[in-house]
Amino acid sequence: MSIPVAYLRKSRVTLASPGELSHESQLAAVRGLAEQHGDPEPLILSDWSRSGRHGTRRRPGYAELVRMIEAGEASAVYSYSLSRLSRSLRDFAELVDIAQRHNVPVRLAKDTMNLTTASGRLNVNVLASVAAFEAEIAQERAQDTIAARRARGDAVGSAPYGSILRAGSLEPDPERPMEPVLAAYRETRSYAGAARILNATGAPAPRAAKWSGQGVRRVINRALPETQSDGTPGRKARHDFLLAGLLTCPCGTTLTGRVSQQRRSYGAKEYLYVAYICWRGRYDDAHPRPYMVNQTALLPWIKAEAARLRVPEAVEIARDDAKADALEGRRARTIEAFIDGLIDKGERDRRLAVIGDEIATIEAVTTIEDVPAIDWTRPPETINQVLRALWRQVQMGPDLRPVSAEWRVPEWRSMSKHARMPTTE
Repeated sequence: MSIPVAYLRKSRVTLASPGELSHESQLAAVRGLAEQHGDPEPLILSDWSRSGRHGTRRRPGYAELVRMIEAGEASAVYSYSLSRLSRSLRDFAELVDIAQRHNVPVRLAKDTMNLTTASGRLNVNVLASVAAFEAEIAQERAQDTIAARRARGDAVGSAPYGSILRAGSLEPDPERPMEPVLAAYRETRSYAGAARILNATGAPAPRAAKWSGQGVRRVINRALPETQSDGTPGRKARHDFLLAGLLTCPCGTTLTGRVSQQRRSYGAKEYLYVAYICWRGRYDDAHPRPYMVNQTALLPWIKAEAARLRVPEAVEIARDDAKADALEGRRARTIEAFIDGLIDKGERDRRLAVIGDEIATIEAVTTIEDVPAIDWTRPPETINQVLRALWRQVQMGPDLRPVSAEWRVPEWRSMSKHARMPTTE
């Protein structure tokens, strides 16, 4: 069954978004247009704070619109204007071609689109060219303005922590003073230690709701250049963790793998010291202790739980599209709440981060033809792929020891302690 779909977009959004391009005005316009054509309430897709020149990868709402048209799920497309749909000639031409091939009308509240005649198609192409031209002119003007401001000596870009930008010059920010950050760092001589003090005293963080060691480092390095490393910045060595993305702290945070710089020797072999840490606990003194656990202490429970797998002849793990759609809806409602001033930026970022983690978990699920036996001698990333195919998460207790595993298919878990799953030590 196909349904009408409406697409909304605006490149730059502030808490107060007056004018004809606000979310409310676009929504009212497309609803009224759908009612005029006898359609029911359309499904709303949006890409708020996204440029119309971005492709489908950076506009998930637009990508979903194209997918629904191709899948025959859209009976009509509504939007406020042609420029809200796209400012890219190539993307717009592709959308028009797809809509024509599937006999899906595209209706705009502020522009006239008639794809059934040659003159109508010419008019649409002219409007698309004008929209792309306006976007390019705006980009050129912005670049010229920035160049002129830099030549004049004005501060350009976002203001650093502790400052606000007014009339092209930086002034101290009374709501985010630098002194507490500098004092905490001088007291501890540690970014993580300074973050703990700042969180305990309630000092406002630059972006997120809580301070982290990375956040302190960025602020300190900008305020005190002498603290920066003299060496050339390099990328840290990449490590793949056996239990990555699986362990959930009692506070709800997913534990992150960490490799110690020191090696531990056991007989003739040397091993990296691998642990999993809740970064919220590291920077927040109110978080329950402990907040870090050694991988070695977890493996007996992990292996015993994995051994409960009933090996089927073939297993297919399907992507949970319904849950993915629900999460996308939560993402859109969160952004709308921020636009309407119901939540602040910190709360918005926190909610979007949680939703992003859940979506990433869904995307990690793939179709598996045969469930392999776990060979514990294989590389950690290989074992992790198998474990994440079996479990959604492993819930940790207050002592950071595993309590339970949430199996993707509960029937796979045998109640017997002696399952039929072969393992290699």
